[in-house]
Amino acid sequence: MCYIIRKKLVAVVFGALLLALAMPGLAQARVAGVPVYLEGERLAASALEQDGVAYLPLRTIFEALGAEVQWEEDGQRITAALANGSVMYMQVNQPEVRIAFADGAGSEFQIENPPFMRRGTVYVPLRFVAEETQYQVEWVQNQVRLTAPKLRWETYTLNQVNGRLEEQTAGYLGTLDLPSIVAPHSWYPLWDFKVERTAAGNYLFQAGGSGSGALSFTYSLAAFLPAGRPEAARTCRTHLIMGDLPQPFRLGDNIWLSDEEVGVVCINDRTGEVTEYEAAAIFQDEYADALCYWTDGRFLLLDNGGWYLYDVQTEQLRDMAAELLTPELKAEVDRLCLGENPSEEERELHEKYYWPYLNWTLPMSDPIPAIWFVGAEGRELHFTLHASYWPQPEPGVTMNITSTDFPLVYQLPE
Repeated sequence: MCYIIRKKLVAVVFGALLLALAMPGLAQARVAGVPVYLEGERLAASALEQDGVAYLPLRTIFEALGAEVQWEEDGQRITAALANGSVMYMQVNQPEVRIAFADGAGSEFQIENPPFMRRGTVYVPLRFVAEETQYQVEWVQNQVRLTAPKLRWETYTLNQVNGRLEEQTAGYLGTLDLPSIVAPHSWYPLWDFKVERTAAGNYLFQAGGSGSGALSFTYSLAAFLPAGRPEAARTCRTHLIMGDLPQPFRLGDNIWLSDEEVGVVCINDRTGEVTEYEAAAIFQDEYADALCYWTDGRFLLLDNGGWYLYDVQTEQLRDMAAELLTPELKAEVDRLCLGENPSEEERELHEKYYWPYLNWTLPMSDPIPAIWFVGAEGRELHFTLHASYWPQPEPGVTMNITSTDFPLVYQLPE
């Protein structure tokens, strides 16, 4: 469930909580000293109620959630560095809150019930804490219980707030770098996940989710978790607006993962050795990314808005489109698009708006060509040219965009 939906659900829960606080039958809940439990463990400090709002001690609750809190008494300013990399700025008796997210984005807003100080302790509204840390809250038998939303698959449990992955028997396996943690404003929590044991007895985690910005997108997450070494867990993630995301690729003892922060990551299952192939160096562009869809250990088939073959030994990069789209093939497609005797104006428009948009991933109303990777057989890489176009008009026939597929084969060099 996405972060925005969760915040709405938390708001509903707290609406019921505050209504219960106002009911005479629950008068005991209106005194200070309400015990607070985080994941079943009682915190040292308790909650209190003031004017129908439940409050928690700021330092106690944030430090329990893994944050570092700084307090400037002269200006009564509060800085809380959260475990997810975000930093929160507040001031006593002031409603303004500013958050700097780990990915560089930020947010400013006002809360209805600002922090206040009582007997040297700063308190913040319980609802505010839960919403901003993504925790779920229950009020049961005059106790406040904070629990993180979790996903479960077979015997594995993933904490969606801090990224901890645990197994019923093996216990703590490692902490994953969940994108919904470091960038909660656009990366929504995972849909689901699965874990498999590798040949060497380690763990390979795979999951998917979605997000939104200027456009919606899907993302995939893969993580390698060495058995018995949770601190060495390695998380890789990729995302696309359209298209199929690559899956982990196995070759002998090696597991190849795509990582949009690096490029391609190769992890040896038995030794744990990690080799990185940086997209910035491969494409000579500091902003480049590279999704790896196939490898034989020497050649990497990369998607960087188009298909490229990278030779690890020679460090050479080949543009698949330039080698697959022969003049004869392009001429055949041009005839499908334009017919036998196009005008000069039609040729100019086609040259300007057709082939230059090869492999564009954004949805468009006009037909564009695309090269799809099919798979590998021995030393051959198989592709398909998917040519979309407007057919030539026929009297009384409504035109609709049609397409023709051309099989393409690339012979790997020795």
